Amino acid sequence: MEPLTREDLRELIKETVDETLVRLGVASDDPLDMQRDFQFLREFRVSTEKIKSKGILAAIGIIVAALLGVAWVGFTHLLGR
Repeated sequence: MEPLTREDLRELIKETVDETLVRLGVASDDPLDMQRDFQFLREFRVSTEKIKSKGILAAIGIIVAALLGVAWVGFTHLLGR
């Protein structure tokens, strides 16, 4: 068996990468479109992380406001006796 040439290696690597991307469901025939897809996924992930953190802060705010409301009602009830 003769050693592989540089061009043979390049072709083998290209075919392997293309097959791997196809198995992952990524079309490698248009790299710019693939980059836009990955950029969209990154923006989607970042926005969902922001929504999650803001949702947690809102929930904490609601709980704190409810506790303060209960404390206020209890305080005014004590003063009203």
